Amino acid sequence: MQSANPTSPVLMHINGKAVTLAEFQQACQTCGPSFPKVHHTLQAQLDWFIDRKLKAAEAEEAGLDTLPAIRSRLDRYRNVLAQIYLTDAQALESAARQRYEQLRAKSPSGRVWVQHIFRRLSQNISPTALRQAELQMDSLYHALCQGAPFETLAQRYSDEKEPFRISRLQMPAEFEETAFTLQPGTFSAPFFTPQGIHIVLVLRQEPLPPFEQVKERLVREQAINLSQSQAATSATVERLKQTYRFTPDAKGLSELHAQGHTSLPLFTIDGKTYSGSDFALFATAHPGSISCQLEGFISKSVLDHAHHCLEQQPAIGIRLQVYRDSLLASAIERQNEQLPASEQELQAYFKKNRAHYRWKHPRYKGVVLHGATKHITKQARKFLKRLPKEEWADAIRMTFPPEQSEVRAEIGLFALGDNAYVDELVFKQGDASPLPAFPFTAVVGKKLKGPENYREVYEQLVSDYRNEQEKRRMARMYAQCKVEINQEVLKTVNNQ
Repeated sequence: MQSANPTSPVLMHINGKAVTLAEFQQACQTCGPSFPKVHHTLQAQLDWFIDRKLKAAEAEEAGLDTLPAIRSRLDRYRNVLAQIYLTDAQALESAARQRYEQLRAKSPSGRVWVQHIFRRLSQNISPTALRQAELQMDSLYHALCQGAPFETLAQRYSDEKEPFRISRLQMPAEFEETAFTLQPGTFSAPFFTPQGIHIVLVLRQEPLPPFEQVKERLVREQAINLSQSQAATSATVERLKQTYRFTPDAKGLSELHAQGHTSLPLFTIDGKTYSGSDFALFATAHPGSISCQLEGFISKSVLDHAHHCLEQQPAIGIRLQVYRDSLLASAIERQNEQLPASEQELQAYFKKNRAHYRWKHPRYKGVVLHGATKHITKQARKFLKRLPKEEWADAIRMTFPPEQSEVRAEIGLFALGDNAYVDELVFKQGDASPLPAFPFTAVVGKKLKGPENYREVYEQLVSDYRNEQEKRRMARMYAQCKVEINQEVLKTVNNQ
């Protein structure tokens, strides 16, 4: 924390407001590990930083900084910084090193690339829905054990489909424990976290970074634990007494010990006097011997004063600013993501960008029919061909009920490998075995190079549409704001 320069030069002005080089460097240092590779250039980091400052300003204009959730998280972070600042530095670093060695002993990996099959579960999920999710994940796990491709199942069934990288202390403990103990190329059994139920595949591992690179994150974690330690607190109080010029008053302390009470001054902190009357209020709420009460009163007074002075520390002020901007930028992003998109807007976006959603390999959209006789199968196929495709699902449900029909029907969108009968009859690959009770098979539908309707790629389409809207919104913000970068200060960034 002492690394921040209180006289850091101004790197830029955004709408006339000065932003120091120290703030920019702190923001990049805080978010650096999560930067995509494309953001590893200085210009990309500048663009990202300015984007975030503009979003934070927009959120503040919208009053999001007054939301209880934002204020609560900022207060919690302020308390963590206070614990780091007030805890004895040597004890803190020692605990961080010990934690680092524990992590290294458990697994040499510092980061892992993973993909997971994930079902998001709400906190108030019903027992029935929970059981259904468990059964589905058990079924998927069994399919994986039988050799089913993980990527295929993830794309079809997971709420999060793309691989991602995780670092230590980044994910819930249950997820981290699983991901960092698996070998590359292996997958886990289903397990729960507070977010839902997962099956994790480890794609590859990266070595644990040197201690210095993860020191700050480990220090934050250990500060909370050490702040509860009496030994660490005592050492901190003794250090802070010197920092804030703690001066005992011998006459007042002597009278307190002799009589059990006094109205005389007991000590001063930074020139502020704490009297016997102040002590009496503390003692009422903290029963015990005079010596124990006095020690507690002094400790509380010193620590309270240090907390009051906390934001005067330049490094802490910068960290609070960076964290606040991050909270506000994320809040405005979430708010914009929740803005409704009309059916007309999505349909128009799909029509304009249809080529983007073409599949790498054709798929078959239609029905697979299994009949007890050749004649029945042929008649069922003719029956469906006379109907619009939109009515097939209802017609199958009403005309071919499984419990009494001589026809079995399966409707869907099939890629190569999804259905053995489609593979044979449509894609001309493989040799599917007929069903014993329904030995005759036919298909109704057509091969497609891409989705016919935006609803077939709804989730991806909405995500892409939101991203485009966000880019347009940021372009409007840039057009309305004034950003001035001090090029001379910027030149020093690569040299630091």
